[in-house]
Amino acid sequence: MWGEATKIDRKSDLYVYFYYVGLSLLREGGIFCFINSNSWLDVDYGAELQEFLLRQTRILQIIDNHSERSFEQADVNTVIVLLQRPQTADNRSQTAVGEQWSAVAKFVAYKKPFEEVLTVPNLLAIERATEITRTDDYRVYPITQRELFIEGAEDSHPALSLVGEGQEGVETLKYTGGKWGGKYLRAPDIFFKILEKGKGKLVRLEEIAEVRRGFTTGANEFFYLEDITNETRERLPRAGLRYCRNGAGWEGWLEEEFLKPVIKSPREVRGIIVRPDELRYKIFMCHKTKPQLKADDNTHALAYITWGEKQEYHKRPTCRGRARWWDLGQQERQDFIMLRFRDLR
Repeated sequence: MWGEATKIDRKSDLYVYFYYVGLSLLREGGIFCFINSNSWLDVDYGAELQEFLLRQTRILQIIDNHSERSFEQADVNTVIVLLQRPQTADNRSQTAVGEQWSAVAKFVAYKKPFEEVLTVPNLLAIERATEITRTDDYRVYPITQRELFIEGAEDSHPALSLVGEGQEGVETLKYTGGKWGGKYLRAPDIFFKILEKGKGKLVRLEEIAEVRRGFTTGANEFFYLEDITNETRERLPRAGLRYCRNGAGWEGWLEEEFLKPVIKSPREVRGIIVRPDELRYKIFMCHKTKPQLKADDNTHALAYITWGEKQEYHKRPTCRGRARWWDLGQQERQDFIMLRFRDLR
């Protein structure tokens, strides 16, 4: 409700607080325009702000530009947000809340610099758009605030299946957040074509496959190594060894069985198929105990672990939490890799 205290996630960026302050200063029917980081559209702490905007304001437009930044020198990507404080006949927020679900929010992605596309015909066409519209200048995705709210509601909430066409049931849902930026502003056109063609046929990935995140090393400079065997003049002590260099300046021989190809950066992958011989780094992947290494004559790996302990890598929080700090656990080779930052590659 307007004027009531709102809980804000402590992980929120400072600009989130300005939303609440700015909106509190509006009179009924007033327009709020804010240019700020686009992070709240997709991150966890943005869910609370999204829910507040859906329940308490009219989201007029959220604008992105794919060809230029709003501020040339800015280190973050920004969006332009246009909001309106609802008008009520009797100053009761509940009246306004009921009208919110039919309000249409428009996500606008411009494809050219603003000075080329901010024309009267374009602005009028965007204002009148009632369905997804694509031109050479922009793409606009209209969606009701009711649809946005249901999309971001908790999947397991018992009331989700009872929500009707109107307002009934929506108020009781628990909102957990939506990926507004990744889906409505940055997703390519083919994404929406797939959704349209596959309507009623698509299922969540977790329903047909095991989904798991990659590992966190806790000490990249120890675990990530470059194989420089072909560059060294060091004499090969015995078969099955590779000469490596890590990010901390260490160089030496390691048993090949403990070196696995790894993608450290998506920029290393030249196509949609990952070819191990094109990858720059190997990862130190050892599941043996120190006695086992000594018994199996894996002296180079044992010496490397000892070197790592002298650098106190084993005392770092992530490494310290493992039974053997150098053991990243069993990692099966996967068929598909999906990047977290889909818009960057």
